Amino acid sequence: MEEFSVKKESGKFKLNRRTTKRIKFLKKVKFGIGEAVFPGSSYNISQKGILIHSFKAFLPNTTLSIKIYNDSEVIDVNAEVKWVTKTIDHTGSFMGLYFTGKNFELSKLYHKELKISQIQNLSH
Repeated sequence: MEEFSVKKESGKFKLNRRTTKRIKFLKKVKFGIGEAVFPGSSYNISQKGILIHSFKAFLPNTTLSIKIYNDSEVIDVNAEVKWVTKTIDHTGSFMGLYFTGKNFELSKLYHKELKISQIQNLSH
């Protein structure tokens, strides 16, 4: 599923070329280089990446190990930092991460969350 949209940003129009839908995903995560030790929170997820908030941030192009705490399971994935930005209220940073490698559990989780979000959208 491709998601194309146009948004106006600073007086210019910008094309959103996302190839998978982002869905709200509020979960505890840990991340780090080699070992996932720094705490954070996810905000949304797609098949290709995740947005997390934390006090600790890494530079773009850094490969991270991530643990996603989803209910009673923990999913281990690797991802590359694509961008970092400080929060407006200076409570940490947001990092946009791109998943590297294939992970069946992560794919299953995304499709489950996508179905839940579609059901919630129909009920509103």
